[in-house]
Amino acid sequence: MRRYYRLQLPPKAVKSLKKKQAETNREHDDHTLKVDVKWGQARQSKSISYDVINILRQMTDNRHRCMYCEKSHGTSIEHFWPKSRYYQKAFDWLNMLLCCAECQNIKGDEFPVDQQDNPLLIDPTQENPWEYIEFDCETGNLTSRFDLATSSFFPKVWKL
Repeated sequence: MRRYYRLQLPPKAVKSLKKKQAETNREHDDHTLKVDVKWGQARQSKSISYDVINILRQMTDNRHRCMYCEKSHGTSIEHFWPKSRYYQKAFDWLNMLLCCAECQNIKGDEFPVDQQDNPLLIDPTQENPWEYIEFDCETGNLTSRFDLATSSFFPKVWKL
C-alpha cells in the first residue's frame, strides 16, 4: 500500500457531487433514501462515470491501481466510509477511492472503527500507510508497526 495524493475535480463534477449529496440528505430526512439506488443512478452520469473515475486513475499515475492492493485492476469507485452506513458521505469526493473488484467485494460494508468512530482502516489518500505498517524482509510479509509509546501494535489495518 502506498500514499496517494488527492487531485482536484473539475468544477462541473464538484457541483454535480454537491447537488447529489444535497438530494441524498433531503431523501434521508424524508425517510425515502435508498442510497445504493441513488449512487447507481448517479454513477451513470458523465461527471461521475468519466470525471471522477479519470481523476482517481490520474492519482495512480494512470496505471489504474487499486488503492488497497495496488494491482492494476482498479475499475471501481470505492467509498472509504461505506455509503450504506454513512449516507452523508456518499457523494463526498474525499470519500472516494479507486478500487479493484476483488478488494471491493472483500471490504463491502465492513468498516472497522474505534470507540470514537475513527476509522481503523488506512485511507491512503489521507495518511501515509507506512506509519502503520512494516515490511519484513525475511518473510516478505507486511505487519503492523509496533508503537513504542503505547507498547502495542498500531490498530490501523491496510486490508480486511
